[in-house]
Amino acid sequence: MLTMCSLSSFAQRQDELISTIKLKVEKIDAQGDLQERTLDQHTFMKEISDGGGELTGYFVKLDLVKMKMEQILSSGFLEVTYYFQDSELIYAYQVERKLIGEYEDEDWIGWDFTAEPDTIFEASYYFDHQRLIDETNRGEQYFSYPLEIQEFLENTDQVRKTLIDN
Repeated sequence: MLTMCSLSSFAQRQDELISTIKLKVEKIDAQGDLQERTLDQHTFMKEISDGGGELTGYFVKLDLVKMKMEQILSSGFLEVTYYFQDSELIYAYQVERKLIGEYEDEDWIGWDFTAEPDTIFEASYYFDHQRLIDETNRGEQYFSYPLEIQEFLENTDQVRKTLIDN
């Protein structure tokens, strides 16, 4: 019986944390006076992607509250948006969009750059004190690898520091 109460209490606390994080993300997105700083791919990427990329930081005074990384790949787009509170990651949203191929008589002739890319993967990651507390995703990853939490946190911190230092 004690175990059931503990699990119920844990689930309730987690639901409350996620609700709080969602409200914080909405508040950040609603702010119209965020200062922006954008870096090109050469400043923050270890490996340069086919079509380029950029990293944009959104600041309240000197505090980074949001960061958006966009990569343009040969066959689509990878985008990750990060949200911070007190320099700590609280939420990340990842989306992958794949270009639609053009065919002539069933032979592939190239990418259709006039068509809206297909969203093939979306994921939301919720964090509390450097710990993943919830993850939801839809679709299949094509451009990225499954999330390995420690590596993700280390990369996020490294990119965050690069943005702040430049």
